[in-house]
Amino acid sequence: MGAKSLVLRVTAQSCPGGGTPSSEVIKREGPRLPPGGNRRIIAVMSSPGLRANVPYTYQEYQYLPNDGRRYEIVEGELYVTPAPSPMHQTVSRRLQFALMKQLEEPGIAFIFDAPFDVILAETSVVEPDLAIIRQGRRGSLSKRGFEGAPDVVVEILSPTTRGNDVFLKKAAYARLGVAEYWIVDPDLGRIEVFRLKEGGYDQGLLFDRSATLSSPSFPEIVVPLAPLFAPL
Repeated sequence: MGAKSLVLRVTAQSCPGGGTPSSEVIKREGPRLPPGGNRRIIAVMSSPGLRANVPYTYQEYQYLPNDGRRYEIVEGELYVTPAPSPMHQTVSRRLQFALMKQLEEPGIAFIFDAPFDVILAETSVVEPDLAIIRQGRRGSLSKRGFEGAPDVVVEILSPTTRGNDVFLKKAAYARLGVAEYWIVDPDLGRIEVFRLKEGGYDQGLLFDRSATLSSPSFPEIVVPLAPLFAPL
């Protein structure tokens, strides 16, 4: 079967400032499906009108284009964001190195960075900036990525992802069982750490650039934030 042209309807989240949601249609040359490949992928993804009440799944996600952007499915909706900024990547790299030193090298936990698929459910597949997974849970690592909720998910804010990370994904992570969620804000130089309680995340702990980051889940974490947020 020849390559198919995928037409993806991408719904943006409500703007924190009260703006209206928007959507875009992205047309890409899709992958070559094997003979007898899933006809639902072809029919539904190539016809935006059919998507109204049909959630995206991992089965479709695996055929999305590798074009440098981040594709994620959050509770059945497809979200696309552009490649992150140099400062975003610098903060991510610095934090990852610190966590690897304190958690991965001693054999406590794995530290994964994007692009790395976390399959929270068949209709929720995300690529968090960083994911912390206890080494005792290595059995949930698969060829697809990590199957289930990581011990800690870290999202680093960008202008294009702020609404998703602060509102949409935070709510989804709570519903899908992510025990601890960090929101890193390079512009304000701070990290918020939320712990899952009954009914959702708690009020969170706020660490500014003069503080030292700690974690309820991992007492081994001691990360001074001044070097983390140092300018380029």
